[in-house]
Amino acid sequence: MKKYLLVLVMALISASVINAQESYKPGAGSFSLEVGFSPFAANGSAISLPSGSLTGIYSLNDAIAIRLGLGFSQTSASTDDKTNKIKGSYSETEFSITPGIVYSFAGTAKLTPYAGAEFLIGSTGSFGERESNYGSNNSSKTTRTNMDLNGDRFGINTFGIGVFTGFNYYFAKNLYIGAEVGLGYTSVSLKDGEITQGTTATKYENESTASAIGFHATPTLRLGWAF
Repeated sequence: MKKYLLVLVMALISASVINAQESYKPGAGSFSLEVGFSPFAANGSAISLPSGSLTGIYSLNDAIAIRLGLGFSQTSASTDDKTNKIKGSYSETEFSITPGIVYSFAGTAKLTPYAGAEFLIGSTGSFGERESNYGSNNSSKTTRTNMDLNGDRFGINTFGIGVFTGFNYYFAKNLYIGAEVGLGYTSVSLKDGEITQGTTATKYENESTASAIGFHATPTLRLGWAF
């Protein structure tokens, strides 16, 4: 009886050791989907994605992976003042794509530190429409593309390049959370705008650019699933 108990105890110990040594990380050829949310992201010193982003990551081998991030956000508002017969709507759309390459260090069974580089291509555009005296014969409609209601620019093209480092922590098999910081350079140019009032269209050509370089450490929640 004691012999059987000893064998059982040894088997349990061996199973525990194997499970403890088992890596939660995916291997070469795996694909991961990662969702990131940065509620406090600032449009400023370096590469900055919209408030929500989705990233696909493909592991070429245990160390090198390629990734592609997509960001999208849209805001809209409308008004309908029946007393003064004024109604209008406004929407702003932001889109970005970030291809990159990642090098992962050995780390531990659950923790993977990494570093890499990426490009950023982004675009922001807006459209507004306002109608005065709607429903009457003397109604006047004005539309604005990449311009707000005051005529200010709300359309930009963005290009950037950056390097980054971070870590992924696998809290379960192929499931992880992580954080990332980096140094980036961005160049921003205004899009052409247009204001149409009635049948008269006035175009505003792109006349300015801006650039920035800096360190970014935006609080970001990242949740990934490898399969």
